[in-house]
Amino acid sequence: MLNTFRQKLNEARKNRNELMRVAYENVIAKIIVAEKSGKYPLPLSNDVIIGLVQKEIKELEETQACFGEAKDIGIELQIFELQQYLPEPLTEEEVLNIICETISLGETNKGKVIGLTAKKVGNRFDKSKIAPLVSKALEVP
Repeated sequence: MLNTFRQKLNEARKNRNELMRVAYENVIAKIIVAEKSGKYPLPLSNDVIIGLVQKEIKELEETQACFGEAKDIGIELQIFELQQYLPEPLTEEEVLNIICETISLGETNKGKVIGLTAKKVGNRFDKSKIAPLVSKALEVP
């Protein structure tokens, strides 16, 4: 996946597309920092790289939020371009099905259900939204 980003970076440079050049440079920089951090086993898995792309998108969205009503079209284009590398996100209903499946296997500890669900959904769902869904599923008789 890193090679794909490097190819896209070279294309952006050749086309003199500064917005995409910056977007790809930022993602590549995050990947290189992650490789050198020793935090992840090498070579980096696609899941780790996808997580880094999601982190870059989140930072761009936070930057975009600072503009308020006057949205920056350049940031929106960068977000759109990077989102193409993310897997198809799971719906809330699909995550609820995973939670119910985990509970049906006999697990009723909220923390364990959250952990198992987070592992199953990977990078395809916002992990901060899992806990409320688990609470809701555990309350239902």
